Amino acid sequence: MAISFEKVLRFTSLGALFAALLVPLYVSGELFFPFISGKNFAFRILIEIAFAAWLVLAFRNPSYRPRKSWLMWSILFFVAALGVSVILAEDPYKSFWSNFERMEGFIGIAHFALAFLVAGSVFRAADWRRFVLGSLGVNVFILGYALLQFSGILSINQGGVRVDATLGNAIYLGVYALFHIFFSILAAYNARKEGRSVWLIGCFAALAFGNVVLVFLSATRSIVLGLFAAFVVSSLFLVFSRAAPRRTRMVGAVGLVLAALAVGGFFAAREITVLRNHPMFGRILSISFVNDDAAARFTIWNIALKGFAERPLFGWGQEGFSFPFSKHYDPSLYGREQWFDRAHNTYLDWLVAAGIFGFLAYLALWISAGRAVFRRDRFSPAERALFAGFGAAYAVNSIFVFDNGVSYFLLCMLLAYIHFRETEGAAPLFSTTAILQNGALARAFAPTVLIILSVSLYWFNARPAYAGAMLLNALHPHPDGPLENLAIFRRALALNSFATAEIREQLAQVTTAVAQIADVPVAVKQEFLALAASELDKEIKKRPADARYYTFMGALLDAFHLYEQGFPYWKEGLARSPKKQMLLFQIGTNRFNAGKLEDAAAYFRDAYLLNPNNHEAVIVYASVLIYAGDKETEQKVLATPSYAQNSSDDVRLVTAYETVGRISDAITLIMRRLEREPNNKTFQQKLEQLEKLKR
Repeated sequence: MAISFEKVLRFTSLGALFAALLVPLYVSGELFFPFISGKNFAFRILIEIAFAAWLVLAFRNPSYRPRKSWLMWSILFFVAALGVSVILAEDPYKSFWSNFERMEGFIGIAHFALAFLVAGSVFRAADWRRFVLGSLGVNVFILGYALLQFSGILSINQGGVRVDATLGNAIYLGVYALFHIFFSILAAYNARKEGRSVWLIGCFAALAFGNVVLVFLSATRSIVLGLFAAFVVSSLFLVFSRAAPRRTRMVGAVGLVLAALAVGGFFAAREITVLRNHPMFGRILSISFVNDDAAARFTIWNIALKGFAERPLFGWGQEGFSFPFSKHYDPSLYGREQWFDRAHNTYLDWLVAAGIFGFLAYLALWISAGRAVFRRDRFSPAERALFAGFGAAYAVNSIFVFDNGVSYFLLCMLLAYIHFRETEGAAPLFSTTAILQNGALARAFAPTVLIILSVSLYWFNARPAYAGAMLLNALHPHPDGPLENLAIFRRALALNSFATAEIREQLAQVTTAVAQIADVPVAVKQEFLALAASELDKEIKKRPADARYYTFMGALLDAFHLYEQGFPYWKEGLARSPKKQMLLFQIGTNRFNAGKLEDAAAYFRDAYLLNPNNHEAVIVYASVLIYAGDKETEQKVLATPSYAQNSSDDVRLVTAYETVGRISDAITLIMRRLEREPNNKTFQQKLEQLEKLKR
């Protein structure tokens, strides 16, 4: 029996979206950022195939065209708001394309919106059941992988004790587990409603419990808080649901009692030393709004609000948080990541990226989804309680983290399911078939879509993915030596993809390292320098507001002792992030190495004054004061509490004292160090050398 063309199209569209369920298992060792870029390229390829097949299918058959809902309009409004923010962004190119580390940008969001559109139009009730079961099947493999990591059989990709499975990030794994707690309970509910076997229902319940365990093994505190919120919200909904039977309301009441016991158990567990000191459970028990992590998070959120205040309407564009972060950097963050590209709060991230319009569009997604679930009689009270709990969990989690490719896909598919339930049986938009009656357009439509798909697969995916593979290859040693690496860098740059910025950054870092290798011929070093400096110059001209590329150029030139050439770049970087102590340290080092001792002292002084609690600021400022012979200021700086109360007797101070001939002071510091490390042979030998010099 011949299979119709429409069945092939539908199967292709469904198959591509079902295949996307396998993407969380995919880790590409051939690509830069293997846990991120490989997955997102795979998502994009599959979604583009699904969309192309659906486009032809919907053109031929009106029953597969979209059905209107508030949720669908909200998705379109969200994408449109992001599109405007990209056009008006500080860096439109990056806002559109993103980078290998995030693989988001407008192009990423647009692909996931297309997944919503296709699934909401093509999937039927049976397809959704299969999709949930398929996702749970993949979830079993990921759960098993994580358990093997926990048992020590498999290594944890991030190191430490927080399992991350094939997602490469414990937080991403926690969010994945959250979705599958929801899917498992939903599957168990539907199985019970359909009268399936107790064994099957028990399997779904066990998988839900397994994913709860997975959340704790990932030690993702935001998800733990989210699960508690979900439990409380679902229980409250059941208790006060008029449509729910008495037994269901009693279940809700029991849930509230258990929630109260969980709170008491949490505070009791914090008093148990063994649990508090455990590397995994201790992290969960450390949840607090007053510790150092919370203080740092609040500081970053404050920076985000300042960024929003500067561009309140359409924001800085996606991937634009780094600009207000650099501009409004708070020196109290000295011990943390120096180039944050996220506020680690989804709501603030959208405020910064897309302004108030993008933020409201994002909220509209949730409001429209809630409206669909609670306004109509399409969902039972139990389903509503489940959706309310998941929404609460996701909302709480989003206060502390941001989405990734896997969570975006699952979220868009979940929204598509709600859209399907709301519009099931409704008439599709654009139901006319007159356009298909003969004519050149009808005959040319499918070939045209195929051509566009081919171009898209190459332009948006194959070309940048190949550039990423070449970049990774360029970072590995080659038998033919560094010149082969340089040749690969050149070939990767010639592809002129969105990977170019990452390639230039890595080229600069490799060149900086090559400068320190004595075995590399000077001529080869000069070739590296010429290419790296040229490429960084292009990136600076392309992104003049980005402080990072000025620092890359400054570090590159300093590595080749071109201090005067590097100094203007350090100054430009500092101008864009004037309160970042790290930049002041680097520009001060530049001036010191150039022999400008007075200028170096001025920069180190500025760094010290920004935050004397930074131990590094004390060391570098005191060191340059020793070289400058300013003993009075030196003693005041070394009396700073961050040094005096927690002195590490840094070897740089020892070197400075020895260089200027203050041998007694150098000996004093070495002896302090030996009091803490009496068996350290390096310090023992250094002490002997200093004592000989003193004699």
